[in-house]
Amino acid sequence: MELAKKKPDKLNFAIGGVGSSLHMAGDMFKLKSGARIANIPYRGTAPAIQDVLAGQVELMFANIGNAQQYIASGKLKALGVTSAKRLGAFPDVPTISETLPGFESSAWFGLFGPARLSSEMTKRLSEASINAIQTAEVRRRIESEGASPVGNSPQEFAKFLEQDIAKWREVVKFSGAKPE
Repeated sequence: MELAKKKPDKLNFAIGGVGSSLHMAGDMFKLKSGARIANIPYRGTAPAIQDVLAGQVELMFANIGNAQQYIASGKLKALGVTSAKRLGAFPDVPTISETLPGFESSAWFGLFGPARLSSEMTKRLSEASINAIQTAEVRRRIESEGASPVGNSPQEFAKFLEQDIAKWREVVKFSGAKPE
């Protein structure tokens, strides 16, 4: 943030796709920090990472799966993680919110069904999902990907969705991204 403020409009963000979650994370960073950094769109994360590695672009938000090998080899430097808590895979890398309070951008996966799914089936699927997430094998697999398993009730998930939509509405508007 300090460098971006010293050099407004001089730094570039590589984005692996316009409207992607990583694009939105970058724009949330710019919105909350006031940093003026240009977005450089790419057709995918792989070419974006390659240009960051080559020094053609200064920064990017990348998911842990795409960046982990480059961070481990020292080819990329992790400046911060977008999650609310530090990642077990990178305990020394601070969260962005440690510097920019209120910043959080985490990918998540949810289980959805048809609108007319019975409450009994919803309950059974929810319980089975929560039970699976609580097993050591599934937790280990999810955590090895740099993610944090949650497993919550349909009501908790619905509340989370409402809050997440509200949070991202402002960022999407700021980004100017449009459905294609």
